[in-house]
Order: sequence, then C-alpha cells, then structure tokens
Amino acid sequence: MFPEKIGKYTIKREIARGGMATVYEAFDPVFERTVALKVLPPEYFHDETFRARFEREAKTVASIESAVIVPVYDFGEADGRLFLAMRYMGGGTLADRLNGAPMPPKQVVHLLNRIAPGLDRAHARNIVHRDLKPANVLFDDSNEPFLSDFGIAKVAMTRSDLTRAQVIGTPAYMSPEQARGDMLDGRSDLYSLGAMVFEMLTGKPPYDAESPTGVMLKQVMDPIPRILTNQLNISPFWQTIIDRSMAKRPEDRYTTAAAMAADAEAAAEGRPLVYVAMPAASVAPAAPPPPPPVTPGSATVIQPPRAPSAGAGDGKTIVQPVPVAAAAPLGATIIKPAAPQVPAAAPAPVASGKLSKKELEMPLPGPGGAAGGGGKGTGKAKPVAAAGGKKRSPAGLIAAIAAGIILLACIAGLVSALSNPEFRASLPGAPTPTATEVPPTATAVPTATTRPTATPIPPTATPVPLRKLYLPTIYKNAKP
Repeated sequence: MFPEKIGKYTIKREIARGGMATVYEAFDPVFERTVALKVLPPEYFHDETFRARFEREAKTVASIESAVIVPVYDFGEADGRLFLAMRYMGGGTLADRLNGAPMPPKQVVHLLNRIAPGLDRAHARNIVHRDLKPANVLFDDSNEPFLSDFGIAKVAMTRSDLTRAQVIGTPAYMSPEQARGDMLDGRSDLYSLGAMVFEMLTGKPPYDAESPTGVMLKQVMDPIPRILTNQLNISPFWQTIIDRSMAKRPEDRYTTAAAMAADAEAAAEGRPLVYVAMPAASVAPAAPPPPPPVTPGSATVIQPPRAPSAGAGDGKTIVQPVPVAAAAPLGATIIKPAAPQVPAAAPAPVASGKLSKKELEMPLPGPGGAAGGGGKGTGKAKPVAAAGGKKRSPAGLIAAIAAGIILLACIAGLVSALSNPEFRASLPGAPTPTATEVPPTATAVPTATTRPTATPIPPTATPVPLRKLYLPTIYKNAKP
C-alpha cells in the first residue's frame, strides 16, 4: 500500500521502488499537473548532512537549463520524508525498452544526439551525474529521451554512515575511477555513456560477474570487450567509439558527449570517424591502480526500478567497498635465479717424462711401420683402429700424435742424459767405465721440429736392450 498524500501531492500509483527511493505518479493541485514524485526512505530524513546536500543539489539541478534533462518542479520534506517532484515521463525507461535485446544503430544515434547536449551542459557547470544508466534515461509520451536523477548519487555520498572506502553507483556502468573511489569529473559520465552504447548495440552490458564487486573489478582490470563478438551485423567503427569512450584512463576518452555522438552518426552512415586518435595503452592498461581498502560488512545494495537482468551486477545501484590487491613493498629485494654456469674445459694432460713398465715393454713395430707386420714401410703414419673396429676422429688422431711426439722428446732427453758420463757417475751403483763402445747402429731421435744426429755413447756404457728403451726405430725408414 502507498500513502494517499505526501504534502500537497495526491498519490495516484506507485511507479517503481528501490533502495534509493520510491517513485509515485502524483497530482499537483496547485499547478494542476501530473508529476513524478520521488520519495526518499525515512532514515535519510534524520541525517542532517544528507538533508543539507539534498537541498543544495536539488537547487543546482533545477537551475540547469536544458531541454533534455527532466526538470525539477519542487523539493522539500513532508510527513518525515524528503521528496523531489519532477516532470512525469509516460514513455517508460531505456532499461524497459532494451530488456536484453539490441537496438538498431540509427536509434542509438538518435538517442546520443538527443542527450549529448544536456550532458555537456551539466558538465560545463561541474555537475556530474555519477549514476548514468538505462534506468535513468526516460521517455516522454512522444518517445523522446530525457536524462533524470542528476546529482542524486552525489547526495547519497554524503550520508554519515558511509566510509571513505565505499562508492555509490551502478557497477555495470561505473567508470574505473568511480569503482576505485577517486575524484570524478564529466569524463566518468562519458565512460558510463559508452557502456550504455555497448549494451544498446549488443543487448547486454560490457562486463558480467557473479557479484557487483566482481563487475567493479572488471571495470578496473579487464580490457574493453569486443563488440563484434556480440554483434556481427555492425560497422567496425563502433568498436573504435567503444574503445575511446570506455578507455581506462579519463584523459584518453572523448572530451564531450557531442564528439561521441558525432562519431556515432558517422559510424552509422559508414563515414570515417572524426575523433579516432587514441593511445593504444588505454584499451588494456598494464597495471591499473588498486581499488581502495575493504571495510567488511559495510556494503549496501540499493535496487533501482528495473527488472533484474542476466548479470548479477546489472541494474543495481550499490554502496560497495572494493577489495584491494596486496601491493609489494617499495624496498623489496628481488632475488633472481643465477644464470647456468658453463663448465670449464678440462686441462690437457701433461706428459710426466716417465715411461711405465708396460710402455717400455711394448713390441717394436716391424720394418713396414706396423707392429708385427712385414714389408717395406711407407714412411707415413696411418690411423690406428680403436677397440671395436672404429677409427679415431681427426681430433683424437692429432692429440695422439702430439702425445707421441712429447713421449719421443722425453725418450731423447733420457738417452742424452745417459750419454753424459757425469750423470752416469752420479747414479747410485753406477759401474766403473770401461773401453766398450756402443755399436754405431744407433739412430738419431727425431723431435717435433728437428732431427738431431746420434750422440755416441762412451765405450764404458752398458748396452741397453733396444726392446726395453723403445727407441724410435719406427722412424728408421721414414722420409724427412
């Protein structure tokens, strides 16, 4: 049931009810006209701060001279309630007409051309709507659109029970800065207008989530949705309009609603857009600022006069805290994993200058240059097959030759030392020198660079078996 009268107004019927206000169709007996009477809940009446702001904003909105803003006829208090009397609009709301279905682009252009001047006029006077949405676009009996509820959201922000972490608005159309609780200007309304255009063209709001808070976070964090994925039979120019009007940074958006309407008209007619320049970073910001901290248990959801849609955050005007993502401290030390170390190459083996017993007792190669083989030697080194029948690689063969040369040099040094009488005399148990001579069959020991001549061993030296010294007779027939 509704009251029969509120102040001087006779109540005819209830139009809509929500958490913010109840709207009645009423009759003004003084001017003999039908009005829309918006009555606020009784608890607002006892908030002195709210009452003062309500009166101030009502006077400001009433002073806006625009043919597309629903005019305010009267405001005041009666029977312990605050009320606002406005022109009665018998054509319903834009939310009623959408109802989940897209509108033809030409109708979207007509609506933008109609409401853009009124929105720009309000912004020129530093008046921000703060809750621009389809439910606040009303139609008269001639189906012409009007903007309503200017300043109501701003009035609601003055309630004494609100905290600084709370924001007021409708999440589905809320700008990122409004979701964060930042200071607002007219560009916030242009973002909301862009979200409305998206819904008018596709039949659904840009973002959807399981909760109003989730929708607000998407407004801040998520990239702008692609309009062509929801509506294929539409000019791609509309995506450019959505990208600019819903840019995450206010400075990247349209500066006026009239500029947005001009681009919309060009897109509908297939003409090039006028306002197309926009930084690419504004479409998907890399790191948006975090929302304000959460005040647990302080959220208040205010239902508007419209049917709920598919999205849980659609059509709800809320007072909602926004959670904050944990930020890393500025002085945090970041430890990066060390780069993988490449192991150093192993050092090449160094010859010790001594021969093992196994090496000293190796069989001597035959005259042909191969062990145990016969025939005439060719004087050229041949690669030796490794175990398993596989040949050595060129690098391995070169290393083997180098090791052999070092070994031969060591043997030559040993032979030279043994030919020195003083060295032999210094050896323990050295025999007394005699007149015996070594047969003149000893050959010179080749080195890596020269071919020294044979040094005769004094006749006192005891002949050493050729097999044990492993003298390089392998090179006896080798050509220089």
